[in-house]
Amino acid sequence: NKAARGDNSGAIEDLTEAIKMAKADYDAAPMYMERGRIYIDLFEPKKAVKDLTKAIEIVPTWGRAYHYRSKAYEAL
Repeated sequence: NKAARGDNSGAIEDLTEAIKMAKADYDAAPMYMERGRIYIDLFEPKKAVKDLTKAIEIVPTWGRAYHYRSKAYEAL
């Protein structure tokens, strides 16, 4: 919700906390992907690649994660 309102740093904090609270990696995968997407918006491509790679490791069939990771690599 914070990212939609433009509070990207607040969204990063919330997603980081949610990832810590996730019971399993599969539950955290969408949060890794969203946090990676926000890192792209914040011009932090190294962090974005790290999070998006983690999401892809957990769920290798997510095309969106590959799409966002390619944008992060392009920014590097």
